[in-house]
Amino acid sequence: MFSTTQDIFYVVASVCLLVVSGFLVYALFYFSQLMKSSNEVVVDVKEKIEKATSIVEFIKSKALSLGMKGLMMILDKAKEKGKKRKASDE
Repeated sequence: MFSTTQDIFYVVASVCLLVVSGFLVYALFYFSQLMKSSNEVVVDVKEKIEKATSIVEFIKSKALSLGMKGLMMILDKAKEKGKKRKASDE
């Protein structure tokens, strides 16, 4: 089967090439699985950030509207006090 040492070298080199190729296929497969799962995590985090942002915007708008209502009540009370003072001065 093996007539020279060069034939042995070719057999060993081809076996090594098969082993290295198999390892690279294995590594690339798990690397692609890692990238897929990390992409899913990034998408999930983006969705949660968008939800949190919308909640903050909602709270901000509600606080602003409540603040404006409170300000309007204070201004109405100040107007009433001003009217009472004018009426009592006259």
